[in-house]
Amino acid sequence: FYFFPPLAPRADVDEEIDDDQVTGTIKLSWFATDTTLFYASYGTGYKAGGVNTDRIAQTLDAVFDAETSEAFEVGMKADFPEQALRLNVALHRTDTDELQTISFQGTGFALQNAGVAETYGGEVDLYWQATDSLNFTVGYAYNHAEYADFEDGDCWISTPWHSNQPDPGLNENGSCDRSGGDVSSNPENVLVLSANQRFRLGSNYSGFIYGEYIYTDERMTDVNNDPAKYDGSYELVNLRAGLVFERYDAELVLWGRNVFDEEYVVTIADKVGQDGNLVAYHTEPGTWGLTARWNF
Repeated sequence: FYFFPPLAPRADVDEEIDDDQVTGTIKLSWFATDTTLFYASYGTGYKAGGVNTDRIAQTLDAVFDAETSEAFEVGMKADFPEQALRLNVALHRTDTDELQTISFQGTGFALQNAGVAETYGGEVDLYWQATDSLNFTVGYAYNHAEYADFEDGDCWISTPWHSNQPDPGLNENGSCDRSGGDVSSNPENVLVLSANQRFRLGSNYSGFIYGEYIYTDERMTDVNNDPAKYDGSYELVNLRAGLVFERYDAELVLWGRNVFDEEYVVTIADKVGQDGNLVAYHTEPGTWGLTARWNF
């Protein structure tokens, strides 16, 4: 392996890092009425830099810089007692400078800095107590995140191997320009719906039925934005039904998660030394269980 670049001997890396940063948050809130609150916040963040300890491509820098961020948020929290409603709304934006990203590059995990990452979006949460025993919730989040400036990023491996076409962002130094690409593991749209019905079975017994639906948009699963690493949208349904034995302070719950056995993954990565092959990390399949609790 001496002449095989990924495993050939390398010169020692001798680096010293000395850094410090002051961060903080400012929040302002205003109670427009007894049931309505408006707020605004500004905060800064910091994550220290360091040195890659995995063996990475020589075109990449062994040292990665500190990450800093600025975050803005405005929102409203309001109760509507006559309608038994609670509504929360928020708009946010975060600009991250030197965003630290990590990607598996065939022989090791490379931690590098994306120049600038921009994230903005909004969230809406609605809670409705329809009756004394029935409530509904609706949650929706829109979150757009992209690498606004990432000139020396990781390159595609799988797609060029299959198509025989180079990465269109390829730079002369062997890195690739990922500017304008998607921040990994970020679905742009997420919707969550739930309903919970409680009922009496007797003076000392009660029960409930709970259902939850989750929609998650398609997303890029890796930093290098290889088209082969996009995972499609998916939908999950989770259910619970339970009996509460109030006299004994006990509970018996039958539950199911991902009851329709939806298949989706959290990461798609290149296999070690097998260009063109990918490995995907699958998540929990349809799962059922019975849980008993007794407080004594």
